[in-house]
Amino acid sequence: MRMSKLVHPAFAHLESHDAATPAATLTVVRILDSHYVSDREHELLLAGTPAKVVPRLKAEVTTRAINHHDHVRHVHAAAVAHAGRLVVFPAGSGGEKRC
Repeated sequence: MRMSKLVHPAFAHLESHDAATPAATLTVVRILDSHYVSDREHELLLAGTPAKVVPRLKAEVTTRAINHHDHVRHVHAAAVAHAGRLVVFPAGSGGEKRC
């Protein structure tokens, strides 16, 4: 299976028609039976099978996006959607999150 058939559906919702310069370019290559993800300077990931490339690539993109913005915070919480509204219950790990 071609790598583009695996990767494109996972990232199609992020596609932009902006002319802005991308913050990063990641390259996926297959060498023998291994798949590598790299930026222009470093090898970032190694995945043994095509099916393992996409989740690892998504994690790398997410991490880069979060690290690029200082207003993003990790919140440990439960969330419930009800009647068109979202209710979030933040609490520490192991803490109870209930009404």
